[in-house]
Amino acid sequence: MTLSDYKGEAALDLLAAVIEPAGRILSDPAVAAACRDQGTLLRGVSLALKKHKPDVVAILAALEGEDPAAYAQHMTPLSLPQALADLIKDPLLTNLFPWQGQSAAAAGSGSATGSIADPER
Repeated sequence: MTLSDYKGEAALDLLAAVIEPAGRILSDPAVAAACRDQGTLLRGVSLALKKHKPDVVAILAALEGEDPAAYAQHMTPLSLPQALADLIKDPLLTNLFPWQGQSAAAAGSGSATGSIADPER
């Protein structure tokens, strides 16, 4: 299931299950830097897989409504990439964390609050 599939109390239950593991992953400075400074979500996902295995399993298991230990027993090198791809491509997640195409080095075109001259003056 995707994040978008959860509604009402089921959405609250999912949030309760994933908030702590997601918080640990997202607060890891190395994961954040990989996504932000290196400009690639895949690098951040790779680091999360290496450094936060139990957290990744907990999140993926919660999305499938399974116990993390049971979920881990049937993960395979082929099922895991598909589950991760489904998660990181979910519109709710990409709207919340618009990593792709952004980097710390990207320069804006100008001040968002800059003055615009009144053409009638």
